[in-house]
Amino acid sequence: MANFRKTVVTNTGISAINNVLASKQFLKLQSIKAGNGAYTGTENLDNATGLKSFKNSFPIKNVKLVDDTTIKIQTLITNDDITVGYDITEYGVYAEIDGSEKLIAIATAINADFIPSKASSPASILLEMYLKISRASEIRFSYTVPEGVYATTQQIEGFIDKDSGVIAEAVLSDGWLENTTITDITEIGAKRTIKSALSALVAGLKFVINMLSKTTEVWMRANAFTQTAPYTLRIEMLGMKSTDTPIVSHLINNGTTDANTIKRLWKSYDCIDRIDTYDGYMIVSCFRKRPEVDVLLGVKGR
Repeated sequence: MANFRKTVVTNTGISAINNVLASKQFLKLQSIKAGNGAYTGTENLDNATGLKSFKNSFPIKNVKLVDDTTIKIQTLITNDDITVGYDITEYGVYAEIDGSEKLIAIATAINADFIPSKASSPASILLEMYLKISRASEIRFSYTVPEGVYATTQQIEGFIDKDSGVIAEAVLSDGWLENTTITDITEIGAKRTIKSALSALVAGLKFVINMLSKTTEVWMRANAFTQTAPYTLRIEMLGMKSTDTPIVSHLINNGTTDANTIKRLWKSYDCIDRIDTYDGYMIVSCFRKRPEVDVLLGVKGR
C-alpha cells in the first residue's frame, strides 16, 4: 500500500494563496501531476517549482474544506494514457498563476503506488491530497470539470458540503454540452450519461420556453363539423404530437368590437367539450351542441 509524506505547500503556493486572500479572487486550480522522481525524504521542497520526473497530468475532480486549516483536493488517476507502467513517487498540485501552471504543493512517497500500462491492466486510483493552510476557510477555489467525466457517487460526494450545503465552485467547460435538439420532453429520460442528460436538460428547457412562447392560430370552421352528435372536427396541426397537452384559447380578430358578434363567437367556443391531440392534428369534440359560427383558436404549448 502506498504511503506518502506530508504535503508541502511551496513558496510559490504560499505567495499565490496570500495574493488571493488579499484580493478576494479565486485560486484557479489546474491539475494534479504524477511523476517517478527519486526522493530520500530529506529534501527541502519549499522552493520546488516542478516534479523531478513528470509523467502524467490529471484534472482536478473536487476541492473540499475539511476544517479551518485543511483543504482536500481530489483527482482520479487512470492509466488511459500510460503505455509503460511506473512507480508514482511524487504528486504535485498545480494552479494557474500569471497565465501559466505553477506548482503550489508537492507530496513524495515513502512507499510508492505502481500504476501499470493500460494494455496490461486498466487501473485507477482515487487520490486525495490534504493541504494544511492557515485561513483555509477564507480561500475561494475554482477549477474546470473535464469533458466526458462520468462520476460515481463516491467521487462526487464531496461536491456539496453536508453541513453547510455549500456547492464547490466548479466551472463546466463548453465541452460538457453536446449540440442536442429536443423535439419531445420524453427524449430526456432516454439519456444514460451525465453529459448527454445535462445537454438534453438544457435543450429541453429551450424547447419548453419556445413551445410556451409561441401561439399558433387556427380556425375552427363550424360547417366542417360532423352533422351528428358527437360533433367532431379535425384540425391539421403541423408538428403536433399525440403526447402534447396544449393550451387552447379563444381569439378575437383585431377590429371585432360588435357585442352581438362577440357573443356569438363565445357561444361557439363554449360548445367545445374535449380536444384530443394526435401526431400532426387535433380533434375538437362537441358533445352538447354543434358550433354555429367560425372561431379563431390560439394553440400554445405544442
